[in-house]
Amino acid sequence: IVEWATTITFALIAWLIGHLSAPHCREFSWNDASISFPFDHHEEFPNWSLLFIAGTPALVYILFGRYLHNYSWEEVNLWCLIQGQSVAIMLVMVDPAKLYAGRLRPDFLDRLRMSGYGPSSFSDPFDYCSVEDPKRLIRQGRLSFPSGHSSLSFAAMVPLTMFLIISLRVFQNATLLRFFGAITPMITATTSPTSWVVP
Repeated sequence: IVEWATTITFALIAWLIGHLSAPHCREFSWNDASISFPFDHHEEFPNWSLLFIAGTPALVYILFGRYLHNYSWEEVNLWCLIQGQSVAIMLVMVDPAKLYAGRLRPDFLDRLRMSGYGPSSFSDPFDYCSVEDPKRLIRQGRLSFPSGHSSLSFAAMVPLTMFLIISLRVFQNATLLRFFGAITPMITATTSPTSWVVP
């Protein structure tokens, strides 16, 4: 209980810091082509999909570990805790890093325009840091790096990969099928659009 409480507390604190603190205010130019891409209203990977990515391995631990490999509930709980700690560590590292970097998204200028601001709205490039932003479009436009989707994909898939390596006894019964079966989660995290899509 203590370990779960500690894990959830750290994850919650990191999440709150990442969502309530002001990102680093980076100077920009309205002529910068790298931040002039149009804003896409349709998210390829909406935020709710992150919960699915983070939680799916827990189902594997329960179904595959408990019911196919006869793992004890204590062992299943341990793997779920490892999963939770991996995600918590990712949040502790990535969310503050986003704030510190303050890297502008490729569609940043379009986000400003959608919020009612243009080149003549600011006498100083840093004035935009304190403008009204009820939809948080501008704030999110300043949190491009590191990618939360990519980071979560790896944070979720690394423990799952280790679980499969142990459960499939990859090093004891070395077969190509077992090996690729075990590393499939890492391959998925590496090749999925969440890892290479423009942030």
